[in-house]
Amino acid sequence: MYCSKRIVIAWLCLAAASHAADVRLLIPLYSYPSWDSPASYLWDDVAAAAHQVPITAIINPNNGPNGAPPNSDYLVGLNDLRTNGVTILGYVFTSYGGRDTNLVKADIDLYDQFYNIDGIFLDEVTSGTNKLTYYGQIYDYIKSRPHLRQVVTNPGTQMDEAYVARPATDTTVIFENSSGWNSYTPDAYVSHYNSQRFAMLAYNVSTAGAMRSNIDLAVQRNIAFVYVTNDGGANPWDTLPTYWTEEVNYVRAIREFRITGVQVVGTNAQISFTAFSNQLFRVASTTNLNGNSWLTVTNRLIGAGGVVQVLDTGGGVPPCRFYRVELLP
Repeated sequence: MYCSKRIVIAWLCLAAASHAADVRLLIPLYSYPSWDSPASYLWDDVAAAAHQVPITAIINPNNGPNGAPPNSDYLVGLNDLRTNGVTILGYVFTSYGGRDTNLVKADIDLYDQFYNIDGIFLDEVTSGTNKLTYYGQIYDYIKSRPHLRQVVTNPGTQMDEAYVARPATDTTVIFENSSGWNSYTPDAYVSHYNSQRFAMLAYNVSTAGAMRSNIDLAVQRNIAFVYVTNDGGANPWDTLPTYWTEEVNYVRAIREFRITGVQVVGTNAQISFTAFSNQLFRVASTTNLNGNSWLTVTNRLIGAGGVVQVLDTGGGVPPCRFYRVELLP
């Protein structure tokens, strides 16, 4: 079920309760639901993957709802997503706060009345507080609709904390680019909120190994919603990546990794976690994610029960430590 040598990053603060990474997929599904042409129909692949990991898909008929209810093809595609548990968002552009709010609301109303979806994805969103009132009003309007529960905004870069604190968004895409993710540094406030408040979208990522590294960094940076693709061009969201199955499996692997307890005794830390049965693995720890300072804690075989206790005797327990679990061939 899992490829060999998969790395899982778990965030563990030894001074507080530990938790597993709640990573999930946020997919701009900007392709036509050509259900009668299986080779080009992507929506059923996304629907099938939702049985393995939580998926939120953004639909975009024509830079919005196309001024009308969904056509017969969209009805098929929407039904495939919905019946398989995919959370569906409707795309609405805002021209960085310059679009008339009445036009924005008209798009929202069409989605709410005819598409049977779960929320709205607001694109072309400004990141500065000069448009906080504009987006706050749109957020409140979406939340007043009877069926729309989720609002995702996309500045594609760092967003002022005021949008998150108000809130004027439930989740914000703080990175959308084809490069720069390795050197990206989130604003300090990001670590103070639930990871589901943040998302990243990376395209032109050529290999499955690079995809995994991108997702590892998202987990380290307290970002729950992720999507990485090797697609590019004018619309990098019109196909699924060639490593789609590997990406779904990797997100699933991270979600299945569970730290169940930690006890600090002197300078030692005893970590209990549930992992993958009958697998060789290596555990390493670090206190500095900005460098290459991973120290091996142990190499061992996970038993049939999949529950492991690891004793970290690295010396000097810091306030927070990161652990990496690598499944070995």
